[in-house]
Amino acid sequence: MHAAGQKHVPLSATGNADVSTDRAAADAFDITWYDLSLDLDRQRTPELRGFVTIHGVASSTIPAIRLDLAPTMQVISVVNDTGDALPFRHEGFVLWVDAPVQAGSEARITVTYEGTPTSSGLGSWGSGFLASKPFFWSLSEPYGARDWWPNDDHPSDKADSVRVAVRVPDPARVGSNGLLTAVVPNGDGTTTWVWTHRYPIASYLVSLAGGAYDVFEQVYERPEALVSEFGPLSLPIVHYVYAGGGAFEGVNHFSGWKRVVDVMPVLEEWYGPYPFPDEKYGHAQVTFGGGMEHQTMSSLGNMGLNLVTHELAHQWYGDKVGLASWVDLWLNEGFATQSEFLFMESDRAEYATEYRQLFDLYYSRALTAPGTLVLSDTTNESSMFAFSRVYGKGWMVLRMLRSLVGDDTYREILRAHAVSDLARTGQFQETAERLSGLDLDRFFRDWVFTGTGAPEIDVSWVDASTAQMHAVDVTVRQVQEIDASNVDAFWLPAWLEVQIDGQHYRYRADITQREQTLRIELPGPPQAVVFDPDRWTLWRPAAGDTAHVPSPVPQALSVYPNPATTHVRVQTDLPTTIRLFDLLGRRVRTVSSDGDAWISLEGLAAGVYFVDSGSLRTKLIVQKP
Repeated sequence: MHAAGQKHVPLSATGNADVSTDRAAADAFDITWYDLSLDLDRQRTPELRGFVTIHGVASSTIPAIRLDLAPTMQVISVVNDTGDALPFRHEGFVLWVDAPVQAGSEARITVTYEGTPTSSGLGSWGSGFLASKPFFWSLSEPYGARDWWPNDDHPSDKADSVRVAVRVPDPARVGSNGLLTAVVPNGDGTTTWVWTHRYPIASYLVSLAGGAYDVFEQVYERPEALVSEFGPLSLPIVHYVYAGGGAFEGVNHFSGWKRVVDVMPVLEEWYGPYPFPDEKYGHAQVTFGGGMEHQTMSSLGNMGLNLVTHELAHQWYGDKVGLASWVDLWLNEGFATQSEFLFMESDRAEYATEYRQLFDLYYSRALTAPGTLVLSDTTNESSMFAFSRVYGKGWMVLRMLRSLVGDDTYREILRAHAVSDLARTGQFQETAERLSGLDLDRFFRDWVFTGTGAPEIDVSWVDASTAQMHAVDVTVRQVQEIDASNVDAFWLPAWLEVQIDGQHYRYRADITQREQTLRIELPGPPQAVVFDPDRWTLWRPAAGDTAHVPSPVPQALSVYPNPATTHVRVQTDLPTTIRLFDLLGRRVRTVSSDGDAWISLEGLAAGVYFVDSGSLRTKLIVQKP
């Protein structure tokens, strides 16, 4: 998921939790197949009617099958594979089906239910009207699948396959996982859209997106350079765009869903072959901000190329490689955020401005990340998905690891990790150590498992040249206080840049001590020294020291979605006041922001506006349904 999709609703309001007291009961029944048949009508109460057939195998003898289902959904009946009614209890968010299953035995049940889903967490369910046409979408990460269908709502229990059949009023189309295997007109002004996905999938990645869509189709032809390594691939790419919308084409060089065919080979080069080659990839437009990596068909609320890249990367890390637990969420979001930069690096001249803006924004946020990178609390979704932590710091930890091992070895690590089905941070560390030959225990301890905050660096240098040689002594001090970090001395993989006769020379340095002096032999007398000029590691300068900041970090201003319809998200790297002006210079909105603010566009006419943060200004296009 991309950070723009956050809605910061405390999880305590939903009653959900990553680890429940009856988790063992759910783990004892391994669900292998889901078959969803849903009937949706926005003008009806209840909005959703349907049934779900669930097939699974018991790993140990169980007296009942446990499923997750919100209390807003009413269970009408549960039957077994022969049609016999089964007793059930729907208690809070848990549905117990009294169906004893012996160890090693299979079972199949069908749950018939109905209700009008309510949205929780990051926005688990959405429906409404655009241009008088109904729309529906799901966004189930992390605990929202239970809001609209019965399932085992935990990332570790992947079904082997899923079928999603959705009946909606015409002219709506429905996008979902896998391949479109049937389109059935029902003769009553509705059509049933049937999608079938035959790869392992977690319940939160099962999705639907319905609306009056225009459909655009492409084919990704794997480039010859990758064919020699992975073999040929002609992959269908399908885009569902709200009728008349411009998401497919985009509005500038850094937008447009059609650009996904440019992103795909870059990510295949780093991560290995696309993980669902027998089906498709695609996008479905939705009304929430940001995006969500629904397996084989991401849901997107805007057209930015960084968002397209981010959600495509999740097909490897998040979808193919799932999580054993939400505590390791950074393995999803850090990897996907990294991918935005890997793509921009593929053409630094073309994307120089965007690279710098995003780098400055993400880097400055990473410096403010709370707690450890591995989560200690998975009961509060807004904390779990904090932009500064799992996105910003997650990306910077990977950037530091890349600096430590070098690009070739780093690529090997990424590809090896992409082979996993369920991942934990310790497993990723073991992969990195095996392929790099390095002991990374301290690195992961400082930056991932137990370390908090970031180092504060003071740098000084002296010319250590003699009659026999030229040299420089560079002293790096970590001066962070205990209230800012619990790490006395971080392991910092950094570079030192020394200027000699107008030329710049780079030297690799591992800083591992609270105070460390490095002697570097040089080809000439040193004129200047800069610590970590390209910010390969995460640090801030000591208070009052501006001489060794590698480059000024201007206030970043990020606005998305753009164009926008109902809301726009504005992010800056510093708290500020956000103002929205129309073309006549009239101020139409003023919002105090801590660096991240959603602004309602309700009541504004369609047209061009300007978002102003005090030091920066950018254009915003407001569209109306």
